[in-house]
Amino acid sequence: MRSKTALIALATAGSVLVGASMAWADGNDIVPGNDKTHPRAVGEKAGKLIPGSEVCILLQTEHPDVDVSPAEELEEVADQHAKLYVDFMRKHGA
Repeated sequence: MRSKTALIALATAGSVLVGASMAWADGNDIVPGNDKTHPRAVGEKAGKLIPGSEVCILLQTEHPDVDVSPAEELEEVADQHAKLYVDFMRKHGA
């Protein structure tokens, strides 16, 4: 298996820090969160910066005042989220 550069998107003071080759990131899904730790705006901004990426909004309710979304909401989209990860790993030979 060839090594991959990790894609890291950090939400700090409303900015996005991305570390990845564009060839690797091209055509991949970005799944923004909906809370203070994983703000939707950061994922949407990353989607605009990475050519060919697709922003997948799984969590519909915004929680701008909580650190992490309620577990029940995360459980509701767990299968969809898992499918995106499995598809990603298959695409990249993991």
